[in-house]
Amino acid sequence: MGKLLEVRRRTIKLYQTCGKPGYTKSKCPDCNPSKGDPAHFGILKVSSLSPANRNAVLRISINGVSGTAFADSGASHSIAGATLLLLLLLSTRLLLKTSISLSFADGLVTQKEVLRTFQTVLLEGRKFKTPFIILPDAKNNSTLLGVDFLEKAGIVLNFEKELLDFCDDSRKSYNFIVALIRVLLLMYGLWR
Repeated sequence: MGKLLEVRRRTIKLYQTCGKPGYTKSKCPDCNPSKGDPAHFGILKVSSLSPANRNAVLRISINGVSGTAFADSGASHSIAGATLLLLLLLSTRLLLKTSISLSFADGLVTQKEVLRTFQTVLLEGRKFKTPFIILPDAKNNSTLLGVDFLEKAGIVLNFEKELLDFCDDSRKSYNFIVALIRVLLLMYGLWR
C-alpha cells in the first residue's frame, strides 16, 4: 500500500493546478507567461510569385527636365521626390511651408510640417498643373503621382499589359517605362 500512495502523490504532483479551470500549473498562461507570440511581429517581408516590378513608372517632364515618377493609387496627393526637390531648389521655384495631417496605410495619423508647390507636369504630350507635397526629412524618395493627379489627368492604369490610357481617348495607349525597357532588352536578346 505504501507504493500506491507514492504513485498517487507523483500523479497529483504532475497534474497540480493553480486554480485556473482547464489548465495544469505547467501549462497555465498566468503561471507561465510565454515569451511572446511568434505570430506577431513588426516587420513583414512578403515574397510573391508575380513579376518583381509591378509599378507603373511613367515618363514625365517638369520645367523642361525629363524624368520618371511612380503612379501611386495609394497616395491621395502627389509627392515630390528628392531629385524633383533638387530641381525645384535649383530653379528657385516657390515653395510654401504648411502643416498637414499625414495618414499612413497602417492608420497612423501625424501632423507634419511640409513644403508645397504647384508644377506643370508634361505626360505624353499633355500638360497638367499639379500640386506637390515635399517631405523635407525624406531621403532618396521617389516622385509619386497620387490620386489627385491620376483623377485630374483621367489616367487609367492597365497593369496586366503595363499600359496607361487617358479616359478621353482610350484608342491610344502608352507603355509604362518598365515595359519599354523590357522591350529593348528583348530586342537585344538580354531578357528571357
